[in-house]
Amino acid sequence: MPQRSAPSPTPFLNHLKRVKTKLTPRLKEVLAASESLALSRGKEVGAMAAAVTSLCDRGGKRLRPGLCVTGAICVQDELDWNVL
Repeated sequence: MPQRSAPSPTPFLNHLKRVKTKLTPRLKEVLAASESLALSRGKEVGAMAAAVTSLCDRGGKRLRPGLCVTGAICVQDELDWNVL
């Protein structure tokens, strides 16, 4: 299978990168808290939460948040990143 080259930067790809940079730390924080709470409810529940964390940590899952942030920017003068 031929190797795919990285897409050339576009304003939207730059926007997605910015969204990822802003939201990933918050996502990790929320997932860690959820995983801790799940583990307190049992080993099996903790394992399920760990699987969700693992899925979210894999690359390529920031298009939907990028589109949501784009919509928020369209209707607000200033975006409050703490709300997201």
